[in-house]
Amino acid sequence: MPDNLVPILYDFHIKPYIGSNPTVWPAEKDYTFEGYIEMHLACAKPTNKIVFHAADMVINENTLAILSTTDPTMTVTKSVEIDKRREFVTVTMSKQCVQGANYTLSMTYDGNVLGTLYGFYRSSYIDNNGNRVP
Repeated sequence: MPDNLVPILYDFHIKPYIGSNPTVWPAEKDYTFEGYIEMHLACAKPTNKIVFHAADMVINENTLAILSTTDPTMTVTKSVEIDKRREFVTVTMSKQCVQGANYTLSMTYDGNVLGTLYGFYRSSYIDNNGNRVP
């Protein structure tokens, strides 16, 4: 990842829908998740791009927001570039960030709880009684 913006803190919330529970959520939610994140960043070098790693997620571009400690007029343009091969997301800001200033990028996203040992995945195990525990 570029070293223009240095992560300070990731504050995220994930709401997983593990298994099937038709009395609580609709079937299309089975083995999916919803999330919200605030990425707190310090600007080491001026840039108008925030680049971060993400795979197999759908970012809700309408929820993208940037908060600046130095410029309340800074916004996120709605251009989000996704590099699936390298699993990077690039978000473009309306202006260059200021060296030494702090920024917070927030957004919602969703995805699938995967059945492979990759990303946010599901697994099971056999307990001492020989029962599979999801």
